[in-house]
Amino acid sequence: MGPYHIDTGLDVPLYQQLVDAIRSDIRKGVLPAGAQLPTVQQLANDLGIARGTIKRAYDQLERLALVEKIQGRGTFVCYQPANSPSRKEQAMAAIDAVLNQLEDMGFSMAEIGIFLNLKLRQRAEQLSTVQVAVVECNPESLSQLSDQLRKLEQDGLTVRCVITDQSGNSVISDPAELSVLRQPQARSQLTLWLLLAISCVAVLA
Repeated sequence: MGPYHIDTGLDVPLYQQLVDAIRSDIRKGVLPAGAQLPTVQQLANDLGIARGTIKRAYDQLERLALVEKIQGRGTFVCYQPANSPSRKEQAMAAIDAVLNQLEDMGFSMAEIGIFLNLKLRQRAEQLSTVQVAVVECNPESLSQLSDQLRKLEQDGLTVRCVITDQSGNSVISDPAELSVLRQPQARSQLTLWLLLAISCVAVLA
């Protein structure tokens, strides 16, 4: 970006000179979409002008829909030329490329449709599976927590509880057997883990 020359002898306001210069670079592609502009302080130091002037210029560029300000990150170019492909067009082109490749491999359109549906289902299942691990050293609390989590099954979820020893080996898989852990000897020998594999039955949006 730049360097930009700001002429204090012109009748054009300083902020407008900066707006015109940056807008020209954006329209020419010198500053492509996604490019980050310098911070207000940095550009003010580089040009030797007030921070308020830089901020006013950036505000004007934002109103012109040439840049966008992202909280905590900075100011970025968001302008897209009229002839540039949209995200939808890019997605369609990517899909066409995959379809062409599969057709070259000899698959029919029906087979390709089956493959795509299969992958979509697999992706949905991956996104809809949640696994939670809870450490609890009190058998009573562990039993109560297990009972509470069982209520989630009413919401279409499946809860599986497993107790492991210090080596990770399964010791108890039935919550009904948690009562054995109330024995003092069992408390001292086991590091109690409640592993909750919660699998959503319905596909989450």
